[in-house]
Amino acid sequence: MQQKRCIAYVGAGFSRTCGMPDWAGLIERLIEFGAKWLDAERLALAKAAFAARDFPMASSVLKEILTPALVNECLGDTFGSAAYARCPEEDRLRMRRRMSDLVRSTWAGIITTNYDGLIEHALAEATEGTQWVDDVQVHGDTVRLAEALIAAGQDRLFFAKLHGSLSGQRVVLTTEEYDEAYLRSPQITAFLQAVMLQYHLIFIGCSLEDEVVRLRRRLTGDFAGHIPLAYALLPGEANNSENQARARYLKRQASIDVIWFRSDDAYKGVDEFLRYLAELPKPPEDIRSLLRFQRYEDRQRRLSPRNKRLLQYVAAQTDKSITLTDLLSRLDSEESLKTDLCAESLEDEMKYRLLYLAAVGLLTEIVESDTFRYAVPASALRPAPATSAFNLLPDR
Repeated sequence: MQQKRCIAYVGAGFSRTCGMPDWAGLIERLIEFGAKWLDAERLALAKAAFAARDFPMASSVLKEILTPALVNECLGDTFGSAAYARCPEEDRLRMRRRMSDLVRSTWAGIITTNYDGLIEHALAEATEGTQWVDDVQVHGDTVRLAEALIAAGQDRLFFAKLHGSLSGQRVVLTTEEYDEAYLRSPQITAFLQAVMLQYHLIFIGCSLEDEVVRLRRRLTGDFAGHIPLAYALLPGEANNSENQARARYLKRQASIDVIWFRSDDAYKGVDEFLRYLAELPKPPEDIRSLLRFQRYEDRQRRLSPRNKRLLQYVAAQTDKSITLTDLLSRLDSEESLKTDLCAESLEDEMKYRLLYLAAVGLLTEIVESDTFRYAVPASALRPAPATSAFNLLPDR
C-alpha cells in the first residue's frame, strides 16, 4: 500500500451498509418491482432462475419484459441518492466513514462492479474536486480502460466502473451483457489481465465472481504462480474447515490470499480493515517522480491537495509571489492553508513546503535584500478571465 502497488476491487458488499443490495438482492427487487408487468409464466421462470442462483439468467428474463425506463427506474430507486438518504442515520454515518477511509488510502486505482455513485462522491470530497477530476474515470466505457492503466503508471489515481453506472448510458445486468463484457469483448479481460500482472488486487465486498477467479486461475497457471498476490476480504471463521479448504484453493489455484473477518459483528471487519489502510503513513512526494514530467501542468497535477492549495494561494497574490514572513502573517485568516499540517511548527511547515515547490520548479526563488520571495514562473501563467483572480496553466 505504501508503495502504491495495490488496487481496490470493490463489490456490492461495500455498499450494503446503507441498504444497497448485492446482485441477489437486486434481482429479488427487480422481480418484486416487475411482478405487475410480468405474466405468470415469465415470473415463474425468473423466480426459478433466481432460486438456482443464476442471476444473469433471471435478469435476462426480467429485462425481456420490463422496458428500459422501468429497469432504470428500479435501479435509480435502489442505488441512487434517495436510497442512501433513506437508510438510518447511524448506517449513513458508518457508510460515509467507510467511503472516506477507502479513498484516503494510497491506491494505484479503484475498480468496482457497483452502479452507485458513492465512491466517486467520496473521491470528489477527499480531493476537493481538484486532483480527482483531472484523473481517469471509466463508467462502463471499455475503450477508455487503457487510459486508466496509463494513469496508474504515472502515479495518478484511476477509477473504473466495469459494469457501468447510473450516470452512464448502460449497465451490465443480463446474461448477454455479462457475456459481452467478459467473453466476447476483449477490452475488460485485457485490462484485468494487465492489472493483475502489475498490481496486488484487494477484493473488498466481493463474492469473487466466476470470471474474475477464472482469469486469475489462468494467469496463475500460465506464469507458474509468479504473479502479484491478490487478497480477498471475506466473512467467516479462519479455523472453519470449509473456509480453510476454500482459502487453500484460492491461494493455490488463483494466487488469492484470504483475509477472514467475523460475519456476526455487522461486518465491522470491513470498516476496521479500511480504517487501518487509511491511517498508514503516506509516502512523501517523490521529487524525481515529479521531475520526470517536464510540463509544468503535469507536475502541478501530481501535487498533494495541500501543496496545490499553497501554490494556488501564491498565484492568487497581486504579483503572483509571496515571502515566508508574509505567508505566516496571513495564516490566521487562511484556515485552508493549515489543513493537514505535518510539522509542529507552522514556520517549518510553510518554509519546507515553499522550498519543495521551488525544488520541483513550480515556484521560483527571487532574492530581495537577503529575503527570499517565491513566485509563480511567468511561463506558467496566462491572461486570467474576469471572473478569476488568477489562472495557472490548465491540465491537459
